[in-house]
Amino acid sequence: RAFAVLLITDAQRTFPAESEGVGNWQRCINFLMSVGVLYSGFMFVAFGETFAGTKLLAKMTGMMAFCLFAAAIWWVLDLACPGTDPDATLLAKRRDYVTRMVMKTAGAEKLQEAMRES
Repeated sequence: RAFAVLLITDAQRTFPAESEGVGNWQRCINFLMSVGVLYSGFMFVAFGETFAGTKLLAKMTGMMAFCLFAAAIWWVLDLACPGTDPDATLLAKRRDYVTRMVMKTAGAEKLQEAMRES
């Protein structure tokens, strides 16, 4: 019970630390996805039954067509499913506003206490 009273009256929690993350992770993921498409295209033309026994020019054309088709699918998916959500943006703005108001209110109270003490 004494520990509960201590937590309520005297102990303060620290502010949570914000982590920056890995850095420019989106570029890394895009690079890995592109390499994956290139490798899949290579495997498709090198070992697929469709291109068995064909000339190099046909295989290169097939690989280019495969990669262009994958890029077109990515483009259509980006249009259909955008990366940002307007509701999430609004929620972040509301959270920032509440944080500013809490900090402003807490700062005003501490300033008034300091003025009373002096």
